Amino acid sequence: MTFASLWLVVILLINVISVGAAQEKKGSTSKLRTIPKRMHFQVRSQCKLFKTWKMKQLCNQVASDPNIVKMGRKVRAFVKNNDEKRFSKRMRKLSSNARALTIPTPPVDGFTMPSISRTLSSNTGFQCTKSCPSYSSLLSGKTPIQRSFSPWESCAHYDPLRFPQWLKLGFCSCKGCINPETKNEDMSFVSEPITVNITVLKRKPGVSFSECKNPNVGCEKALLEVTLGCTCVLPKGT
Repeated sequence: MTFASLWLVVILLINVISVGAAQEKKGSTSKLRTIPKRMHFQVRSQCKLFKTWKMKQLCNQVASDPNIVKMGRKVRAFVKNNDEKRFSKRMRKLSSNARALTIPTPPVDGFTMPSISRTLSSNTGFQCTKSCPSYSSLLSGKTPIQRSFSPWESCAHYDPLRFPQWLKLGFCSCKGCINPETKNEDMSFVSEPITVNITVLKRKPGVSFSECKNPNVGCEKALLEVTLGCTCVLPKGT
């Protein structure tokens, strides 16, 4: 074999090795792309506290929900009961003058969803301070939300049977809409919530999230319908 032939064989071997390495790298890159680019940092930090791989995967699905990611720092999730109780106790002290509102909660098979009282509850409810705004406050509003004829608020909502326990949810501030002519709330129109489903985990009473090992045994993934904003519409049947 001449030197030129030997050199050609070496070049061919190098090309084969390079192609194989490139394909392996491409395969590993495709696997990495299955991991969501954006995840809620605090929720994700709690996922490692679940005891089984299945529960950790469900937790990662919650952390990667885009609507939960957008809620930012208002979202707080806890696997350990003691951590959740300490944080919630501090939050209730900060919102001692708040009011709680009722929201429709979709049924979840196998779970009893706690009702939200119209009076401030130490267990569940919205932690909000504002009610239906006046027309003058709309005129001074700096954002489209604050100037809307169907205004809404976004504030903290707490549910101990849910993961994350604390979410940033919206609610319509008025039952009707602000009429620009009368400058008062007009009950001939309706403030209709704009909703979306988010991914959460639910647990049965008496079972802590730290005890959950298998889905559907005490804990379960669920879709929760939440309000992102409100729009002014005519009442049904008109």
